[in-house]
Amino acid sequence: MKKHFYILFILPLFANVLVAQDIEWSNAEKFRNRTQFTKVLGQNASGIYALRSKSRFVNKKVYIQMFRENMGQVYSKLLPGIKRATLEEVYVFPNSLAVFKSKYNRKTHGIDLIHQTYSIEAEPEGKEKIISSAPQRDYSDDGDFVLNLSQDKSKILCFHTEIGQDKNTVVEIVILSTDNMAELGRKRVELPFKYNRFVRLDFKVANNGNAYFVFRAEDTDKKKKNVERYGYYLFTYELQNDNLTDFYLNNTDTYLSRPALSIDYINNKIIVAGFYSLKDMGYSKGLLDFALDATTHAKLYHSFIPYPLDFVSDIIGKYAAERGEELRNFYIQKIIPHSDSGYIFIAEEFYTTTQTYTFSINGMMQVGSRDIFNYGKVGVLFVNKRGEIEWTKTINKNQSSSLDLGYYSSIYVIPQRNQISIFYNDEDRGNSEVTQYILNNKGELTNKLLFKNQNISIAVVPKEAEQLDVKTILFPAAKDRKFAFVKLMLN
Repeated sequence: MKKHFYILFILPLFANVLVAQDIEWSNAEKFRNRTQFTKVLGQNASGIYALRSKSRFVNKKVYIQMFRENMGQVYSKLLPGIKRATLEEVYVFPNSLAVFKSKYNRKTHGIDLIHQTYSIEAEPEGKEKIISSAPQRDYSDDGDFVLNLSQDKSKILCFHTEIGQDKNTVVEIVILSTDNMAELGRKRVELPFKYNRFVRLDFKVANNGNAYFVFRAEDTDKKKKNVERYGYYLFTYELQNDNLTDFYLNNTDTYLSRPALSIDYINNKIIVAGFYSLKDMGYSKGLLDFALDATTHAKLYHSFIPYPLDFVSDIIGKYAAERGEELRNFYIQKIIPHSDSGYIFIAEEFYTTTQTYTFSINGMMQVGSRDIFNYGKVGVLFVNKRGEIEWTKTINKNQSSSLDLGYYSSIYVIPQRNQISIFYNDEDRGNSEVTQYILNNKGELTNKLLFKNQNISIAVVPKEAEQLDVKTILFPAAKDRKFAFVKLMLN
């Protein structure tokens, strides 16, 4: 799971200086079908851990690898104990690994979420522990368990849904302490939303054990063009009093789409930001700006902020912006709390297209099609404490691919003390360029190439990168058509 860090724009020193960095590579190896996809787990004092699998979901027949600090490999082996099970999550702790898997229970005919402690050598230790269970909906059901680790690694949220007697949605929330995986709280409740019309969007657990969820529920009794046909909700679970509270995010004259959560520990807030439109779902005229007090869960504000005209012009052109056209295909990549009670909002264009082509088999012409994955411009907006978009920046990026499911596309964002870095593979400059954009505490944007050796083809996997500590990022990468990890240390 992704970790959450905070950017403190306090010191203006060296704001215009590009950040230097050291780079370390693991030994390159050939791409193999059994380990085509990668998930970086994290590090402890013993080493750095990653998972590799043939499946892009990294949940069946998974290999685990451990590396030393200098990226020398310690071991690479099939993760034991996952036979006839689905791997859900692996968390790295100082002296152990916490492995969560789901597995069919023949006695109960349900799906169990199971935890087991593994040694730093990735060997099972002690007994398995069933955390939660859900009825199996059909023979292909592996459960819909999701987990989230708190920022300080002290709490784990376990969540799943079930179908109630009236086909409503039943949710179960379990909060665990990472000390011996002791259960701190459990809440099971039936919500007044039909199961097949209910979609979970984002979820997080705070350091104090409170949990937060953003859901979407479709009301089929409302007309398709009704702005409230798709209702968006923030649910809060207070661990201390076992209380579940909901907040409705819509209003009566705007469409909402794709809201996301962020926990602001600096200013003690729960932030929800998303897109609103006057036209339809999927479009964007501006931002939903919503927040709760993290202690009392009292609502602080609930507003809708239109984009500045200059920002819209940067994305879709001045003529379209002046005609009042709205943005579309925007997805939130990061919400980064700011030290002055505002936040940095980072979004990226993404859409798929279908390409039709002809080919010949034994002299007979055939027609085929393939999906093209397109990742476009990146928008960076600063929302200040007054609920205003104070400044915006646009990164003009254009990435398209078909056979790799967009695996080497998109961006990776890392917040630091006085700046934010954004990394991506720059196709406009050639297939061997990796670009770093740096946003300083004045809202100034600069960029540079990380790998300037034109004799080596390098492409990182932004979606699978992981921040190992405050200054270190680990990227899976393709290096001269071979797989390797690259560790980037920002100074």
